Amino acid sequence: MTSIKQGRILIVDDNEDLLKAARMFLKRHFGQVDTEKSPETLPSLLSNEDYDVILLDMNFTKDVSSGSEGYYWLEKY
Repeated sequence: MTSIKQGRILIVDDNEDLLKAARMFLKRHFGQVDTEKSPETLPSLLSNEDYDVILLDMNFTKDVSSGSEGYYWLEKY
């Protein structure tokens, strides 16, 4: 029996290893899995594609753990 994979997911994280691992795992279960290292590309990505789920890293600057960067992008979109 063949199952139809549905769902569009975007993963935004500055950790390349995490992006690769998440993409490998999720592409078996979902129709489209896009990854991006920089949140600055979100405006362009979101204007060109409708995602069902966005997994967003909350900290992009080294040694920052406040989550303020992630909250900034959540408030924008």
